[in-house]
Amino acid sequence: MVDYNIDKQLRDRLILKFRGAIKKEDEQELKEILAKSLNSDYLLVFNMEDVTEISNNCMQLLCHAHRVSTDTDKVLMLCGIKEALIERSVEAAGHTRHTVCDVYGNDGCVWTGGCHKCDF
Repeated sequence: MVDYNIDKQLRDRLILKFRGAIKKEDEQELKEILAKSLNSDYLLVFNMEDVTEISNNCMQLLCHAHRVSTDTDKVLMLCGIKEALIERSVEAAGHTRHTVCDVYGNDGCVWTGGCHKCDF
């Protein structure tokens, strides 16, 4: 089960704080959280500072959510995700990464650690 809560709901933004491990078994639940969040009218902030592990599948879901948000003129900010977690996730899946998506650039790309600082 994905451990998260609504950390803050400000006038125009919704901040979700995630904690602990986000594993492959959590993929469906994370997908539902992302879909529900992307259907809201808020600027979305996913605070990942307290995440201790994240599976490659869940990283791919975050990447997809970022693409969807960009394509639909929504704002999805990932903040606080640790570079070491990304590296472990990518290496465990047997992948390597060298560049970001040509279409979206490094604007918050989770694969290159291009996340935002959590200063809310």
